[in-house]
Amino acid sequence: MANTQSTQALTKSGEAVDKANNAETIANQAHLASQQAVEKSDQSVTTANIALRKANNADKNTAEANVSATKAIESATQALTQATEANKLAVIADGNVKQAQAQSVSANNLATTAKTNADKALLDSSKAISDANQANVTANTANDKSILFWVSG
Repeated sequence: MANTQSTQALTKSGEAVDKANNAETIANQAHLASQQAVEKSDQSVTTANIALRKANNADKNTAEANVSATKAIESATQALTQATEANKLAVIADGNVKQAQAQSVSANNLATTAKTNADKALLDSSKAISDANQANVTANTANDKSILFWVSG
C-alpha cells in the first residue's frame, strides 16, 4: 500500500512539474509578445512623429500627412492595446507558474510521507518476521521437549 502511495505521489509530483514547465513556457511567450508589441508601439510613435513633422513642414501635403499621422496613431494605439493584453497574459502565466510550483512542493511532500510510511512498513514487516522466527524456535524447543518426555515416558 505504501509503494502505491509513493508511486501516486511521484506521479503527482511529475505532473505538477510538467504544469510548472508549461506555465513557464506560456509566461515566456507572453513576455515575448509584450516586448514585440512595445517595439511595434515605439515604431508607430516614430512613424507618427515623422508624419506630424511632414504636416508642419509642407503646406501642400498637410492633408496627406494628417491621414498618415492618424494611421500611425491608430497603429500605436493598437500596439499599446496588444502590449496591455500581453502583459495581462504574462501576469496570469506567472500565477500559473507559482501555483504549479506549490503543487509540485505538495506532491513532493506526499512522496516523502509515502516513502516514510513504506520504510516504517518495511521495519514493521522485518519485526514481524523476526517475531515469527522466534515463535518458531520456541515451538520447536517445546516440540523437542514433548518428544523427549513422550519417549522417556
